[in-house]
Amino acid sequence: MSTNGAMPSSFLEALDTSRGYIVAVLGLPGTGKSLFASELFRSREDTCLLITTSENIEFTRNSVSGFSDSWEDRFIPVSPNIVSVEDCAGSTLSDVLSPFVESPKGLETADVVIIDSWSNLLHYLRESDRARMQRLVTRQARGSKKRLVLVAEGDLARPLNVSLRHLSDLVVNLRKIHKHERMYRELVIEKMRCHALEQEAFLFTLHNGRFTSIPWYQHQYPAITVEKEPIEDLSDRTVSTGNESLDDLLGGGLKKGSMNLLEVENLAAPYLETIYIPFLSNHLNLGRPAIVLLPEGWSPDRFIDGLRRFVGTEKISHQVVFFGRQTSRDLPNCRELDDDPWKTLQEIRYESTQLEREFNQTATALLSLDSLENRYGVRAVRSLVGAVTASLSQTGRVIMGILGMNQDVKSESLSPNTHLRIEDIDGVLSLHGMIPRSNYLAVKPIRTTGFMDYSLIPIE
Repeated sequence: MSTNGAMPSSFLEALDTSRGYIVAVLGLPGTGKSLFASELFRSREDTCLLITTSENIEFTRNSVSGFSDSWEDRFIPVSPNIVSVEDCAGSTLSDVLSPFVESPKGLETADVVIIDSWSNLLHYLRESDRARMQRLVTRQARGSKKRLVLVAEGDLARPLNVSLRHLSDLVVNLRKIHKHERMYRELVIEKMRCHALEQEAFLFTLHNGRFTSIPWYQHQYPAITVEKEPIEDLSDRTVSTGNESLDDLLGGGLKKGSMNLLEVENLAAPYLETIYIPFLSNHLNLGRPAIVLLPEGWSPDRFIDGLRRFVGTEKISHQVVFFGRQTSRDLPNCRELDDDPWKTLQEIRYESTQLEREFNQTATALLSLDSLENRYGVRAVRSLVGAVTASLSQTGRVIMGILGMNQDVKSESLSPNTHLRIEDIDGVLSLHGMIPRSNYLAVKPIRTTGFMDYSLIPIE
């Protein structure tokens, strides 16, 4: 998915009505209201856009010019003149708004009228007339069967904004949410009359200067898979994650001889397979071996089911050794966790060494720490991870630890070289870096390549 602009589909569907419909777009300064209005203007040829502030006129003109032959007729700057509400008499919406513009031509032909910002336009009226004007313009929009989109500034508790929310059929609230000392952007549909509302909150980004709504993440395999050339390591000091976007975020990939941590909201398939399938499949297709300590409740068959779509089963059976609590006796490359944690560590090291001798390549380990915690307890996990980390500088191996956010073991006690967090925000799979630090990034699947690929979209 690109960030070249996208509106929520349910919002656009609501504007397809043939009757009068009032939309309020509310938000504090800096939440992206003007870019929202510009994107709506781009997405429909039946719109006109009234711009009220001198700062926005030139910026919006530059952002929308050239995308349509008719944009100039539909782009209407508001004249900075004081207007009386008595001047706004008339039987149509165009009549009501014509005192604010030099020519009502675009207003007369448009089915959707956007005013950015409605709060500023009301400042051309006496304060005592503003509530009356708000009622007048919404009434005439309904009578003229126009869809009217009013972009309003400021606190939602302001009396005029409270009144606007009651008068409107559809209310959109744009927000900046701060979490983990980072920010992401959220669009919330507070109400939508006469239309089913399947999703009320959307993640969006203003990356590249365009309003782009990000749809729900759907965990699917490509309908047709193709053999992909593996991604080579970018340097002799790093190992590729199997994804170019993630390699870029990490400065070339995972450092050789390092302990890395992937902290996930839960251990369901979307959170794990999206990252480990590109990573392990790329690793195995380069002819390298791997150790996998399975997540709690996962069998080798369950783990292999997704991986074998992109890697031959023969490679998996020869190049991977599985450890876990739910292993299969039918698979020769599976090992049960021992009752003694230190014996388990010894067996993992032994199997890694055997694989390295056979394939003449350094082994990588994918270790699910929830299985270790449930089997041995928190203190043992810390000790085991510490012992593994201490030996990595000599072996050059790369360890990817998987940690659930609800586990008793906390990331602060593990001292990873790289630490990424994956969580769900408004139905979107998101990633942000703790080490190295990054803002929120949306994980967007790329299925057209016939591979389990994704791109990372900045949420900014």
